[in-house]
Amino acid sequence: MKMEGMTTGKMLKLKRPSLKSPITKTLRDRFSPTLFSAKRLSEKEIKSIFEASRWAPSGYNHQPWFFYWAHKGTASYKKIVTCLSERNQWAETAPLLVVACRIPRCEHCPNGENKFAAHDLGLAVMAAIVEAQSLGIYSRQMGMFDRDGIVKLLKIPAENVPTVVIAMGRLGDYAKVSDAMLEKEMKGRVRKSVITKKI
Repeated sequence: MKMEGMTTGKMLKLKRPSLKSPITKTLRDRFSPTLFSAKRLSEKEIKSIFEASRWAPSGYNHQPWFFYWAHKGTASYKKIVTCLSERNQWAETAPLLVVACRIPRCEHCPNGENKFAAHDLGLAVMAAIVEAQSLGIYSRQMGMFDRDGIVKLLKIPAENVPTVVIAMGRLGDYAKVSDAMLEKEMKGRVRKSVITKKI
């Protein structure tokens, strides 16, 4: 059931987590929306987002990642959308789509394989997400997509393995969202209560 008088401001309050300890505001305010504003990201913002990724830590400083990105309205953007699962078609509201790839091949690694490539890509993606969030740009990652299709359509070389697609943009207007999407967005943010143990 749609909440009467829902606004983007109210959604932000709804998404505010209940913290057990204080954390930086950028991480506190981060959440993964499915509704984005159509406002285009500037080239300056995009450069800052990927510069943050460039400085993410990685094993032996191999930096085993590569990013492809496309603005909404371009042929490449449309190609990415066609490869998303049916449940992720909401991503068409995002003004920017990013295909994040890991690079598992490594001539300096045992057996020629970087076993930490996925982990290191995750760090690079998180760096991008945090930088974007600091600029007021939200992100949502998608693991369900046609990897073979995206490789073929974007002509991605074999050494780059598509791992996740990221939708990025500012928040959309929740006063205009459909009941179905609003119901999905209004789900609370829950985290495990125990994630560490002192030893």
